[in-house]
Amino acid sequence: MLNKPISFSLKQQGFSLIEVLISLIISSIVFLAIITLYPLLTQQINRLYQTYHLDMMARQFLLMLEKDARRSGYCFGDCVGVALKISEKEGEAEHSCIHLIYDYNLDGKWEKAKDETSDFFIYRMHQGRLQIHRSREDCEGQGWINLFDPNQIVVSQFALTKVTMGEKRFLTVFLSLFPRAYPDLLREYKLKIYLRNQSI
Repeated sequence: MLNKPISFSLKQQGFSLIEVLISLIISSIVFLAIITLYPLLTQQINRLYQTYHLDMMARQFLLMLEKDARRSGYCFGDCVGVALKISEKEGEAEHSCIHLIYDYNLDGKWEKAKDETSDFFIYRMHQGRLQIHRSREDCEGQGWINLFDPNQIVVSQFALTKVTMGEKRFLTVFLSLFPRAYPDLLREYKLKIYLRNQSI
């Protein structure tokens, strides 16, 4: 005798139409919120990065300038000349260029500016840029190297002042700059550098 086939009763489960519609509405609201907030979040992250990058570049420059300013006037032998002079490029703000000289290669003299191994270090501001030159004795001419990418950073002010306090001499530096993409993120830096070689 054959056995009767066993019948199975499967109870189907799932979302009802209303539940599916509600979940779609909630998903749409969340998606719209993400679309709205994402550009704002991206812009805020970019602003934070620009601020960080600007601060890092400015501090690196000031550290480099401080190093050269502290060494200015150093001579391993008998050197002749003016080791620190503040001037400006024609058409630029006053006191926006500085000439620093020290015995870089320890040969006992300040060699005339002629190449990248010279004893001359000249920093200047020119058309919103900070630049350096190693083979000039003034703030003019060609061949200057930009210290910042001009497409990213704009220098609005670079001012230098030599200050005497009692028997001590200092160089004060004021620098203001901003990211080209965000002019409202202007940052200002002030630095006082003690000049070790007080004869300059």
